[in-house]
Amino acid sequence: MDELLLFRGDTVLLKGKKRHETICIILADDTCPNDYIRMNRVVRNNLRVRSGDIVSIQGCQDVKYGKRI
Repeated sequence: MDELLLFRGDTVLLKGKKRHETICIILADDTCPNDYIRMNRVVRNNLRVRSGDIVSIQGCQDVKYGKRI
């Protein structure tokens, strides 16, 4: 998180397979190695990825409130 200049509570954009994207909030976990991220099942399903797939992450500064779910 330090290399990406991201801190606890920041919003990030995760990109998965076939141009699927989702917005998430970062929470730090000391037991997870620096080269890995942890996601719950809902986020993995939204991105259409499985455990072990490559996901890109980038900081998102201005996120508007959602109008629909």
